[in-house]
Amino acid sequence: MKIGEKNYIKQLRLHNEKALAEMIEKEVNSEVEKMLACLNPRDRELFYKLYVEEESMTQISHETGMKPEVIYNRLSRGRKKIRKNLLEERGA
Repeated sequence: MKIGEKNYIKQLRLHNEKALAEMIEKEVNSEVEKMLACLNPRDRELFYKLYVEEESMTQISHETGMKPEVIYNRLSRGRKKIRKNLLEERGA
């Protein structure tokens, strides 16, 4: 196999891996959006900031003007609501 062919195959593999990663990311994002759809927009934003954007609680508190205790409570209620929704979807 010639060097040019090896480079072509390597580039093709990289392209395929990138395309697969993009497809998986889109599917995961879609599933996350479905899961968070049961929340009100404000709580959805909190979940997104904490779990997707991986912001710290301090950062979220500063950005939203909410006390950390309020954020914890909203997240706790949101997790319960998400859990209930998922169980209902699965027929449990």
